Amino acid sequence: MSAATAKARPAARPELRREEVREFHVVEGTRPRRSVVAILMLLVAVALASVLASMVLNTRMAQTSFAIREQQLQLNELEAQAWTMRAELDRKASPTELEKAARRTVWCLRVPRASSRLRREPLKAGPPQ
Repeated sequence: MSAATAKARPAARPELRREEVREFHVVEGTRPRRSVVAILMLLVAVALASVLASMVLNTRMAQTSFAIREQQLQLNELEAQAWTMRAELDRKASPTELEKAARRTVWCLRVPRASSRLRREPLKAGPPQ
């Protein structure tokens, strides 16, 4: 070997002594076990909460349904009254009814000609005397 190749080679590692050698050992750790009872209690609590929430939601929906039904009945009654009032208004707004109402009003406003002084009696509707 030449001197050039000897310089390019790395130096050999020194051998470790027996005392310096570390040995690794597998150590089993104690994993904390979860209690089966705790998991079961959690599952039962979740199931009870879901059933209770479902019952509360169903009760609220039923109450709202009854309230809507009652309001719908009241709305139907009011619409029937409005329809009746519109029909009555249309009937009273007809030309014949308006003419009859005008004649009754004119008769009430007429003062009898036979008397020159005014009476203090209330006027009654009806044909002139």
